[in-house]
Amino acid sequence: MPETSFEETRLHFLVPRYMPPEGVSVLPIDLTAFFVTVRRVGRNPGLLLLTMRALRQRTGFSSVRIGDLSWILRTTGFTVGRWLEQLSRHGLVVYDLTGGSARDAVVVEIVTESPDLSAGTGTPAASGPAHHELPTHWFVHVLPRVGRTTFLVYLRLLAFEGTADGRPVLVVEHLASDLGLLGTMHARLHLRRLRRHRLLREGRDGGLVVLDPPPLGLVARVFLRLRAASLVPRSVGWRLVLLLAVLVPLAVLAYLLTHRLP
Repeated sequence: MPETSFEETRLHFLVPRYMPPEGVSVLPIDLTAFFVTVRRVGRNPGLLLLTMRALRQRTGFSSVRIGDLSWILRTTGFTVGRWLEQLSRHGLVVYDLTGGSARDAVVVEIVTESPDLSAGTGTPAASGPAHHELPTHWFVHVLPRVGRTTFLVYLRLLAFEGTADGRPVLVVEHLASDLGLLGTMHARLHLRRLRRHRLLREGRDGGLVVLDPPPLGLVARVFLRLRAASLVPRSVGWRLVLLLAVLVPLAVLAYLLTHRLP
């Protein structure tokens, strides 16, 4: 080896390093205070605020893509911007456009506040703080699959678990009132969805047992990848339009095959 090329060789000096921490990324939260905020600002803006905090905690970055928020929350970027404006009007975030356009960058500051817990959520069994550490992967593995309202119902049940007696005392009427649902049938619909996703089951005493989300299977991972790539319709309306676009031509074709044309 020529001497000149050897002189270009670098020496790398190793230094002692601390063992990197291990464990699941979690978001500490008082669920009682969170649902007071939800009652004040609405389900969707409140969940947007929580999701922004979770993604910031999960990635460790100072920025979050609007596109990530939109596919996780199963909505559009325009709707995310509208919910952000609602949070701003309630004083929960401060934001501005750095380049004069949302396509450039949106600088967001999350305002720390302590909600008035005396306002409550209308549920006597949920009084007092309910401190939890929510794994941040729930927001990318569970929320996009079950939907916004069902995910909030799941968090509401976790808040019941965090009460003083440690037992979830659930009254469906209260659950519907807390989250502004259309009624008890609407609440039971979301409870059935939680059972279907193995997030809830009935105990031996007839009560409800809240379960941790099961590990993702291959089908669920593929579904999430397709949803993140916008290959799966995000809203129920677009899914209905896609379903009709497939069913109507099939119905016309079946009619033509079974009926003779004059």
